[in-house]
Amino acid sequence: MNTRVLVVDDEPSVLRLIRAVLARRGYAVDTAMTVEAALDALGGRPPALLIVDVTLPDGNGFDVAEAATGSHPELPVLVITGMVPHDPRAGRWPVLLKPFSVAYFGEVVTGLLKS
Repeated sequence: MNTRVLVVDDEPSVLRLIRAVLARRGYAVDTAMTVEAALDALGGRPPALLIVDVTLPDGNGFDVAEAATGSHPELPVLVITGMVPHDPRAGRWPVLLKPFSVAYFGEVVTGLLKS
């Protein structure tokens, strides 16, 4: 398959878990731990899916999602977070609260990539 997914989260354990789940489904996974690294990764060829945490050490994941969809309007985005987001942009993309079921996460990702 080799569909590329960019995962942005500042927790190494979350990145490892998501990478393992997506790799088992045949996806290529790039990761970033900061807004700056995510924006750099988005500067080239866009991924097939962006998965982004809200709280990052150098900013807000919604800023990453907004920048990514501004450059690539058809890019699907999945927001993951440990807290209910109070940002008005939260309604623009699906939000998955941590901790989430690995099976459900896989279903959501597959659905986003098929749409």
